[in-house]
Amino acid sequence: MATKAKVRPAPKAAPKVAVKPVVAPAKLAVKPIAAAAKVAVKPTANLIPMNDPWLTPPATMEERLSRIEILGERIEEYIKFMGGVGKLNGTSAELKHRAVAMFYERLFLLEQELCKIQENLQLG
Repeated sequence: MATKAKVRPAPKAAPKVAVKPVVAPAKLAVKPIAAAAKVAVKPTANLIPMNDPWLTPPATMEERLSRIEILGERIEEYIKFMGGVGKLNGTSAELKHRAVAMFYERLFLLEQELCKIQENLQLG
């Protein structure tokens, strides 16, 4: 005894709907951020221009040692700045906490790497 399978009718095509273009909302009157928060900030980083000699690798050990000394002085200035971050006006406490945490993490990792280099040199 064979049973016949019921044939379902094909689904009807969805009716075509005319889509109207979305009209952009009216622009809101918003003050630019720069105008709202004018804070005099003295740049602390020594940004290196593209034609700076620092982009050329040092050729001698003396030149490397000289640059290491200069970099150490720069890092010392960054550390002094971060030590006074609590007195920094115009910056949120959250941003200060985040910056101090990031600075600490990177300085800690740098110190570990430098320690490895020193130990390897001392061990010969």
